[in-house]
Amino acid sequence: MRTTSKKQEILFRAADLFAERGYEAVSMRDLAKVLCMTPANLYHHFSDKEGLYRETLLNVFARIENVLALPALGDSPKTYLGHLVDSIIAFLLRDTVFTRLLFRELSSNHRERAVFLVEKALRPIYDKIAEGLAKLLDGPSVTAMLDMLVSSIIGYVHMSQFFALLHRDESFVSDSHAITDRILAVLIIPNARPDAH
Repeated sequence: MRTTSKKQEILFRAADLFAERGYEAVSMRDLAKVLCMTPANLYHHFSDKEGLYRETLLNVFARIENVLALPALGDSPKTYLGHLVDSIIAFLLRDTVFTRLLFRELSSNHRERAVFLVEKALRPIYDKIAEGLAKLLDGPSVTAMLDMLVSSIIGYVHMSQFFALLHRDESFVSDSHAITDRILAVLIIPNARPDAH
């Protein structure tokens, strides 16, 4: 039991460090120092940095599962999609470690980790949004709209600080509703969020 809690502590601290500095800038020695343990003790739990990083990503990216498990609750397709997009954006704004790791990996040229990221983090988000879009659109336009919607979600969250400065509107930094309304109004259908007016 103690080993499991130590392993969880390692993963938690590793996530913070990797999100802050990036994969290349973190060594096993750095992590051992942050954890107040010897590198040998750290290697007892994880045989190498790549294995530790992958398990860290799995641990962090699993956090979005609760957001994606939202039931439809009999909502109209527009309202359901609006609620889902708003929930994803709120999660990305709230869980900065998840978001920073996601952005770092999206910027990486590491092919194996890109495949890993798609299957473990992006595919569930993509599939859940596709489910909502399929109720609104028909045919090949679903895939194009899906790509645009996912890109817009990630782009808006990534750029929110700059948009807030450009537009002199702080809601772009912290208000998932403002971001959701803007994305859905341009890409899909206005008033898709349940409480939009």
